[in-house]
Amino acid sequence: MQQPYLMFLGDVQDQLAAKTCDGIVHWRPDWCIGQFRLPDCKADVRLSDLTLAEGLERGAKTLVIGVANPGGRLPRHWTDSIVDALQRGYDVASGLHDKLSAIPQIAAAAKNIIGSCLTFAIHQANSQQVLALSVRENAVWQWAPIALLGKCTLLSPWKKRCCPVA
Repeated sequence: MQQPYLMFLGDVQDQLAAKTCDGIVHWRPDWCIGQFRLPDCKADVRLSDLTLAEGLERGAKTLVIGVANPGGRLPRHWTDSIVDALQRGYDVASGLHDKLSAIPQIAAAAKNIIGSCLTFAIHQANSQQVLALSVRENAVWQWAPIALLGKCTLLSPWKKRCCPVA
């Protein structure tokens, strides 16, 4: 994930739902330049409120969807913001259970920008457990927050090799 990040909080109604953003801001504050919140958002990770345009002006490269909604689902009314971010040139990262590439509008926007799709899986170090990472080349990332906290390996079924994930 390219840095710096613009942290997307959507319109979550409590601070607990922003736990992924909170963790990234706490452990990597130098990677985070602002937060992008929709109207009525009750969470705040103590960063400057920025629009997508302002985030780009300040150098943001990746929009991180850093929330944990009930059921891990991406609210469909967030789709326009994510498509807008892609069209502006952001990478988009999400730790939700819904794969961004499974949402038709987001997948179409990413395909229009980058074309082909690559899929990967993250395995926890010394474990057979797949933490599920799906990558759309340089545009849409689907990642597991645990990958940020421990040593993980990125397994590419296409290249048949493993490489460390920083």
